[in-house]
Amino acid sequence: MNTREPTSRAPAGGFTLVELLIVIAIIAVLAGIVVTGFKYAFQQVEQTEAKQTVSNFRSAAEQVKLEDGIPPALGKKPDPERNDFPILWRKAVDRPNPFISGLEDSKIVVKDGDGYRLATREEELDPKVDKYYLDPWGMPYVYRCNENLKPEPWMIYPRGLDVYSWGPNKKDDSILGKEGDENDDVR
Repeated sequence: MNTREPTSRAPAGGFTLVELLIVIAIIAVLAGIVVTGFKYAFQQVEQTEAKQTVSNFRSAAEQVKLEDGIPPALGKKPDPERNDFPILWRKAVDRPNPFISGLEDSKIVVKDGDGYRLATREEELDPKVDKYYLDPWGMPYVYRCNENLKPEPWMIYPRGLDVYSWGPNKKDDSILGKEGDENDDVR
């Protein structure tokens, strides 16, 4: 019987610290790429939602103009700060309109001081309450009728209907579509 122990041992299984750090770095880089991809995809979904909502409200305003003979808020004083969205809401949403359906209750708001708050169910049903609808970034959509007004630089469509979103940076200069293209008018 051989009672002698071997002079060298077999290497222990496992990873060295350097190997673990390399694997962790690779995982971190891949996670960063995936998170960035999801963020970009989410931004695209938000912009698409805003474009579709603007298109629907614009079509609804055009439908009101066809049915009533005049667009909502015609003749209001020109003002870049004015938002006549409640007038559009009363004319287009509070009556059957094929372009407006499936509005989310969680995006219907009322003015509260300098800000906005979620509308109560009673406020949603009350035609006398001024209602606004929030874009994906938490700002109310804007509507103005510019027909028969002197063109101003802040008007998107100087002789038409402005319907737009403030956009992700919540500034009036956020262009999600092509400015001046009436088929792609999210702003």
